Amino acid sequence: MPAPALIEFDPFLADATPDTAVAGRIRASVGLNFGTGFLTPGYVTWRKNDSVPLSLRQTAVEIMAFDVVIDNSDRRQEKPNLLWKDDEMVVFDHELAFAFTRLIGTPPLPFADASMSFLRHHPLYMGMRGQAVDLRRFVGELESWTDEEIALLCAHVPREFGTLYVEKIRQWFVQARDRAGLLADAMRRILQ
Repeated sequence: MPAPALIEFDPFLADATPDTAVAGRIRASVGLNFGTGFLTPGYVTWRKNDSVPLSLRQTAVEIMAFDVVIDNSDRRQEKPNLLWKDDEMVVFDHELAFAFTRLIGTPPLPFADASMSFLRHHPLYMGMRGQAVDLRRFVGELESWTDEEIALLCAHVPREFGTLYVEKIRQWFVQARDRAGLLADAMRRILQ
């Protein structure tokens, strides 16, 4: 897994970029950004409706569960934000995670069917549909989160990323941990 990194884009980088489309994207990203260390060549974008090789099924179902935990409906068939090579998968582009923070009214609880319906549009859904789901390791990790660890995680959100919703996210993680036992059953229902 590539190491996470915080990357700061200087506005001068956009000015020095001759490709106007790329320069525009850099200008829109000026400031602090989340990234990863360099990936070696050979990774390709996950293709719509690809079957999931047996060697990647556990990783695939855990990626889907991860997207449920962070309420990330942005990883979808037409925008997979998912690379793979051999027996490795890499996910990226989480700027629309925690979608519940942008809802008007009371958001659904973690792992309620209403909070997971987006999985039917997930790039791995068709490849995992009808497959056995083993989330014991993932659920065990989620259940092991302490209130202190969740608070520490939230305390490390860089100010530049905005902190308006940090408390809502902390509460979501606490609820997700407390409801972790429901995750595997909910995933099985969706993947039937």
